[in-house]
Amino acid sequence: MSAEVNLLHDIEDYVERVNIDESLSSMLRAIIRKQVVDRPSPKNYFFVTHITNPAQAYWSILNPDLKKPKPLARKLATGKLLQTFANIWMRTLPEFIVEEGTLDGVWVGMPGVRGSIDYCVGEAIIEFKV
Repeated sequence: MSAEVNLLHDIEDYVERVNIDESLSSMLRAIIRKQVVDRPSPKNYFFVTHITNPAQAYWSILNPDLKKPKPLARKLATGKLLQTFANIWMRTLPEFIVEEGTLDGVWVGMPGVRGSIDYCVGEAIIEFKV
């Protein structure tokens, strides 16, 4: 059993009652909605995603405030949720090293280019796609 699950079981012993607080729930929903919106990229800085999908990068630079259609935003939010579940599972693997590791091109002569790997387990780099 992972440390997170043990912690939940330990806390569970101290719970006397559960309240549904709609004020708090609405604040959390607002935070989740903000996470669905893309953040504009810094000027003169390119992510690996921009290099692999230059058309999308071009349109996001021209129209940084353009919102994604709701069906697409829901799919992306579902993908983030599934990745959260994958994060929990990956951490249980015996050779787990890191999740969301940053790769910065400055170290290999490519300043201004940055990417990330989803997971590193042993000597394997794993990209999670939904």
